[in-house]
Amino acid sequence: NLILRAFHRSIVEKGNDQKIVSMHCSSCHMVSKSADVDRRTHTISAGAEATAGPVLLSYLGSYRTFKSEASAPVAFYDTAQHPVNGTLIEEFGSRTVFDGEEVAFGEVPETEKMAHTLKVKADMGKKGNILGSFSNSQAKNKSASLEVNSNSGSLKYAVSPTPKTKIIALASLAMIESDKAQIDLPLWRDGMGEGSGQDFSWTRYSSLTRTVAKGSAKLIYQPDRKYRVFVSAGYEGTERDDYPYLGAKEKTTKLKASLGGKYRPNSKFWGRIKYSFENIDEPFSPYEQMFERAGTDVLEKLEDNKWYYYFQRDDLRYGSVTNRPNNLHGVELNLNFRPNRKASLSAGLKTSLGTNNDTDSLDFERTQLQPQVSANFAPTPMWNLFGNLTYLYDKSSGLAAVAMMDG
Repeated sequence: NLILRAFHRSIVEKGNDQKIVSMHCSSCHMVSKSADVDRRTHTISAGAEATAGPVLLSYLGSYRTFKSEASAPVAFYDTAQHPVNGTLIEEFGSRTVFDGEEVAFGEVPETEKMAHTLKVKADMGKKGNILGSFSNSQAKNKSASLEVNSNSGSLKYAVSPTPKTKIIALASLAMIESDKAQIDLPLWRDGMGEGSGQDFSWTRYSSLTRTVAKGSAKLIYQPDRKYRVFVSAGYEGTERDDYPYLGAKEKTTKLKASLGGKYRPNSKFWGRIKYSFENIDEPFSPYEQMFERAGTDVLEKLEDNKWYYYFQRDDLRYGSVTNRPNNLHGVELNLNFRPNRKASLSAGLKTSLGTNNDTDSLDFERTQLQPQVSANFAPTPMWNLFGNLTYLYDKSSGLAAVAMMDG
C-alpha cells in the first residue's frame, strides 16, 4: 500500500503589539511603544507512506517561511549625560552604543526552515514492535545570516512478554549546531584620553550548540482490569560544546525515576497517582558572574593610566549561581468521578520540591503546590456548563543581585 500526502498552511497575523526598549540606565529609562503586526507564515509539506508486510515506512518533508511586512518601531535614545547636573555629555556619550538618536528596535527577523523526517515501524512477532525515526532540519535567520542545523534519531521498542506486562524502551540522540555571531561595537570612550579606545567587539558562541542523548525504560504491570502500576527509569545527558567558553564541553546529566498507578473500580470513578525523582548533575547556570569581590588587589591598571575602569571588574566576579535544582521530587494525584453521562467532576494535585546545595555561593530551594478542581454539566445536547478552579503556591529562595551604575 502507498499513501501520498501534501499539505499547505498559511498563518497571517495582523494587529498591534507592545514593544519595550531599555536605554542607558535601564532601571529607569524604559520606553514602551505600540508596534504594527503584519506577519506571514507559510508551510508546505509533502510525504509518502508505504506498507510492506509487517514494515511501515514513511517520509515527510516540509519547508516553512516567516516574514514580517511591518516596519520596526523607532525609539529616541536619550542623550547620555551626568545623571545629576546634566553635564559631561561628550564623556558619557562616548561610553554608549546609541546616544541622542533615533534607533529601530524590536525588529523581527525573516526566517526559513527545511526539515526532513523518516520513520520506520515494524512488528516484532505478535508481542512487540519497534519504531525508528531520523530527522534533519536547517533553520536560517536570513536577516542576520545565521543558521541552526540539527540531526536527531530515536528508537522505541515495545514488547509484552506476558499478557499482563508491557516493557517500553526509548533511546534518542540529537546533535545541534548553531552559528556564532559577531557583535561589533564602537570603541569605548574613543578619543577621550586615558582609558580610551577599548575594543569590546566579541564573538558570541551559542549555548544551543550541543549533543543530547536520552534513554529510558518503563515497565507496566496490569494484573486486573481495575488497576495497573508502572515503574520507569531514564537518563539524559546534554553536552554544550561552547558554554561557558569556546570548547568548554560543559555537560549536564540527569538521572530520572518514577513510579505510580491507576485504579478504576468501575466506569464511574478512576484515580491516578505518580511520584517522580530527578537527580541533575551540573545544571545549566551563569558562569562566574553573580557576585563581586571587594577591593582591587587582583586588577592591573591599563598602560599609562592611573584609574581602574568598571569593565575591568569582570576579573573580580565569581559565583555560578542557578535557580535550577540538582534534586527534584514531584507528586501528581488525579481523581475523576462521572456519575452519569451528563455530569463529571475531577480534582487534582501537583506538588514538587527542588533543591540545590552544590553551588559555591547560594543554596537554592523551591516548593510548588498546585491543587485543581473542575466540574462539567451537560443538561441537554445544546447546553454544556463547565468550571475550573486552580490555586498555585510557589515559594523559592531568591537570587541576589546588586545594581551598579557608572556615574
